[in-house]
Amino acid sequence: MRNVVIPEIAFQNEDIRDVIAILEKMSYEYGDPNVPYSRRGIHLVLDLRSRMPDELETKVPPVTFKASEVNFYEILKVITEICGLEFKIV
Repeated sequence: MRNVVIPEIAFQNEDIRDVIAILEKMSYEYGDPNVPYSRRGIHLVLDLRSRMPDELETKVPPVTFKASEVNFYEILKVITEICGLEFKIV
């Protein structure tokens, strides 16, 4: 994750689901060019089961974030902090 560097990224009031989808695409695009495209990428799973069903929309704030030349790990760390979520690497 730390080897995948995103040259520029910006989100303005984006839903976390959209952010996750965009990040997954970027992990393929900016992954190691020496690795075949089909083997690149970071698979992300958004798990909000610990939240009450009626709180899913209201408790996850929209993502506003802008950065350049930052690694995927740091992006994920900041975005999960913004949203009050956690991530784990398995």
